Amino acid sequence: MNIFLQEVSGRFPEDFILMIMDKAAWHTTHGLQIPANIRLVFLPPCSPRLNPLGHPWKEIREKYFGNKVFENIDAAKDQLMAALVEMNNSPTYVKSFAGFKWIIDALLYI
Repeated sequence: MNIFLQEVSGRFPEDFILMIMDKAAWHTTHGLQIPANIRLVFLPPCSPRLNPLGHPWKEIREKYFGNKVFENIDAAKDQLMAALVEMNNSPTYVKSFAGFKWIIDALLYI
């Protein structure tokens, strides 16, 4: 998790990142090193409908993997990478299906 946080922080060094997570053990370990430009906000337990992460994965499954057969695992990985690159380059697109009002409102209080 520390490697992931450092990678996200390094890719967006000029941005403040509000990262929404569940309370998985690796998200709450005492050894977690949170970069200065990241703030973690934890979802309440048993609240999958509040988790914005499910929506991008649903979008990826439907738009990039629906009704497709891949010749090998590398072709599937390439398709996933294309989806992630498109989402990374299209914040408005991602906001359209994962920008819950409670997340946008939370930014006002940071």
